[in-house]
Amino acid sequence: MTDKEVRVTVKYGKKPDNGRLVENRGAYRVNPLSIAEYYFQLSNDSNFDAITKLFCDSSTFRSGKGDLFLGVTDIMAMQRKHHGMYSSLNWSVKSMEELKPGVVHFEFDFEGMTQSGETVKYSGLEDVVVFAGQIQHIQVEILK
Repeated sequence: MTDKEVRVTVKYGKKPDNGRLVENRGAYRVNPLSIAEYYFQLSNDSNFDAITKLFCDSSTFRSGKGDLFLGVTDIMAMQRKHHGMYSSLNWSVKSMEELKPGVVHFEFDFEGMTQSGETVKYSGLEDVVVFAGQIQHIQVEILK
């Protein structure tokens, strides 16, 4: 393993099939790009149980509205509330780059259908900081 990779066992949801995961006796070697990309996949599936496992008690999340959330419990409550506003939602990754070890930058498009039937579309930027196999911080910027 390189200094940017950690070994974690993936027992849930989809795993990235982009060549960045390598099976090794039931475990996977995962680098920050794969973890961040996996987070987007889980978000599109609203797989809260699996998303929870990617965060820790010291993780932070700055939303596109500027709200700050601390710890997995707070982050997951926000995510459940956000996802609950939509009958369907999807984040499409336009580009993804590891800016420096453990810091992954995304450009994305979002499209969702609200519970009342309105379509919501926007583009944004997202930075995901990964350390020791867990997401330490996420910062979202909605583009106008």
